[in-house]
Amino acid sequence: MRPSENDNVLRDAGTSAHEARQAEAFNRYMADSIRTAPPATMVTMLYQALCDDLATSDDAFDTKDIKAINDSLVHAQQIIIALRDSLRLDLWEGARGLASLYDFLLNELIAANIHKDRERARSCSGMITQLSAAWQQAAQNAIGESPGRDTSQPGGAVSQSPNGEPPKVRSVINEVA
Repeated sequence: MRPSENDNVLRDAGTSAHEARQAEAFNRYMADSIRTAPPATMVTMLYQALCDDLATSDDAFDTKDIKAINDSLVHAQQIIIALRDSLRLDLWEGARGLASLYDFLLNELIAANIHKDRERARSCSGMITQLSAAWQQAAQNAIGESPGRDTSQPGGAVSQSPNGEPPKVRSVINEVA
């Protein structure tokens, strides 16, 4: 007996429904992972997504995909805003400098998107890559430090030196600012 077209459609519908359930479960898992991530991990995740967005926009410049350029740069801008808004200016004297750097990056990404200026986006990408590396190092240091250290402040007190600054982040700010 040969399967009918209806059988194939039903089987395909079942597979699609199964794939949809798997995708939904994966999305819930990822959302829960993000929601429950420690602040230091959250910051590094945001930076990774930011780097991914800028890589996507750079690839889109190759193909002249205006929508992809726009979408990735707009998402990058949203991440910069989230990072800036997560800073606790009262906990770290370098936070104001980092907030200014975030404002600069935000303005540059907006201009890069408006003018479809690949070099401007690449310049931001270089700075963000340096910041990302600094925050990844700070997050690793936070994991290795003694219990009782406060890591509850995303973007502002991930890992602190004796003067209250995340290690290396201050030097990166000075380098790129």
